[in-house]
Amino acid sequence: MRNLGAKDYADIALRDAINDGDVIGPRMVASGPALGITGGHCDENLLPPAFHFQGEGVADGVEGVQHRVREVIKYGADVIKICATGGVLSKGDDPNASQYTLEEMKAIVADAHRLGVEWPRMLTAPRRAIGFGAGVDSIEHATEWTMRRSPR
Repeated sequence: MRNLGAKDYADIALRDAINDGDVIGPRMVASGPALGITGGHCDENLLPPAFHFQGEGVADGVEGVQHRVREVIKYGADVIKICATGGVLSKGDDPNASQYTLEEMKAIVADAHRLGVEWPRMLTAPRRAIGFGAGVDSIEHATEWTMRRSPR
């Protein structure tokens, strides 16, 4: 079973409890928090500005995404989940628009692979990631619009 994008590393804690025999359950592949940009699909953007709240997987810029990848791997991630485009359930972002730059996505994939995580996964399939070779290993939750218009 895969769980991609859990808050507070709850999926990793459950996976570990199953592996230790404390809980009965399936073999799990877990990501911990999904990575996304400030104000993007994986940021907690439905709260009013007064809260100044940010999703725990939010990272911007090449150095920021490298730090976040290293952090989620440190806490046990088997895969890296990337919110690469806007989403249908978040406010103010476009499900058809790429959020991370190509350089940021390449940095995420490079660090994940270098540190032994073989499956950086993307929430959606922006043409930028596929067409320009960011190198992700799997596409998840792609919309029909995105898949029809992405290079094959």
